[in-house]
Amino acid sequence: MINSFFNQFVLQPGRNKSLLSFWINTIDADILPAVFEQIGVPATPKKTSGDSKQFVVLADQRLIESNGERFQQIAEYVKKCRPT
Repeated sequence: MINSFFNQFVLQPGRNKSLLSFWINTIDADILPAVFEQIGVPATPKKTSGDSKQFVVLADQRLIESNGERFQQIAEYVKKCRPT
């Protein structure tokens, strides 16, 4: 499910960490940092394009699996941003 909504880039294969990149609507951008703050991971804003804002997060598999409900919540915002 995660890879359907997030772009994933492996930074250092030996460390098992990936950089997740995703876009959300600008109006939802204020909500996102609070969601990531709940799991102790900063969501870094990268750029804005029109009504969308890109964020990146450094994560590993354990973080995603142990916080699946939070990532599902974030995926809902990402889905809202995708054109239909």
